[in-house]
Amino acid sequence: MLLSVIVPMYNVCKYLPTMKKSVDSCTSKEIEYILIDDGSKDETYKKCKELFQNSHNVKVFHNTNHGVSYTRNCGIDYASGEYLMFWDADDLLNDKWYQIVRKAINDNRDCDVIYFTKNIETCYPDKIELINSMIGISNVYNNNYLAAPWSKVFKKNIIVQNELKFNKDVIHGEDLLFNIEFLLASNKCKVINESFYMYYINVNSVTHNFDEKFLNSNQKYIETLEVILKKYFKDDNIIDSCLSYSFINSLYIFTGKVSKIKRYSDSIEVIKNFY
Repeated sequence: MLLSVIVPMYNVCKYLPTMKKSVDSCTSKEIEYILIDDGSKDETYKKCKELFQNSHNVKVFHNTNHGVSYTRNCGIDYASGEYLMFWDADDLLNDKWYQIVRKAINDNRDCDVIYFTKNIETCYPDKIELINSMIGISNVYNNNYLAAPWSKVFKKNIIVQNELKFNKDVIHGEDLLFNIEFLLASNKCKVINESFYMYYINVNSVTHNFDEKFLNSNQKYIETLEVILKKYFKDDNIIDSCLSYSFINSLYIFTGKVSKIKRYSDSIEVIKNFY
């Protein structure tokens, strides 16, 4: 099996018919789709079983609700592909996506991770500059989606050998932590000036709304990032700058989330807790 596509699902019933069109556009025996329902409250699992009952390369799983990190980790365990790709169920893949990904894999077997984006010229990026761009310190690789798990392919053996997982205790930034740790554990990476992934901004998602778990989650994010960086870097300046900019970015995210709180008194209390 060349490629496993891992799709976490939560209350995405209305997106499934569109998602099926992308799945049906590529029925190669080299690829498997792993669809995992994370305890949806709608008909996601039932509808998914109905839509894909005759799809030979689609596996459908169901969990109680644990969050997207737990679900992606399950997908990694279920995957039999040499390479892994993550896809969110409410996003789209264009009709040529598999041709682009397959060619990139076959042309770059020596690379452990391949990034796809139209905003960066094809290159072998410098790891530190790439991490700086993901965090926001630098704009050498100026792309808002570098930190996301999608629009990339990862060699599974790097994940297995280094026991890499998405952090279940982090609700914002878990994908960035995974990407940074994978990048640092990899031997070689490549950016390809191609695009096939169409990201849908859902303003009602957990990413864009306030969650009272955010404060503890953010502290865990900063602490985990520090552990990862200290594992690979001896230069305190690199570590300090990454942590400082990550905290600044946390302030930016926090401000946006507080703006979603309806009662003024509640927002004041949240700000005090953050301080």
